[in-house]
Amino acid sequence: MSKKTEKTKQPILPLIVILLIFLALWSITPASCLSFREMAADKTASATLTYVHKAQTAYNTPARMTFTKSMVELQAVEINLLPPAAHDSVDWGVTNATATTYKATASHPLGSGVTYTIQEDGVVRPSRD
Repeated sequence: MSKKTEKTKQPILPLIVILLIFLALWSITPASCLSFREMAADKTASATLTYVHKAQTAYNTPARMTFTKSMVELQAVEINLLPPAAHDSVDWGVTNATATTYKATASHPLGSGVTYTIQEDGVVRPSRD
């Protein structure tokens, strides 16, 4: 009889080990998914500033010789710029625009709290608020 009870106990131990491994992996997954979501939101904010730079470059033609603060004019030049503060979208705006320089900022409400800036040189720079 003792051999029969040993045989029935043997498959239970590997199942318990597999279950514990599964539970450990399952507990890690939500944290990883949230960080991936934040990174994706931050990349969206950074990409929006790239579109702002393209629009500013296209707007600053030899005929105009200036940059613009108008979001409507930038959206007319660059179709990929969504209106700021739309649901779950990037909050962006041009904070300064003169004949030779401009500065734009962008952040995402679902991101990690980083605000990105871009100037006429076209380099996106992160800065913590």
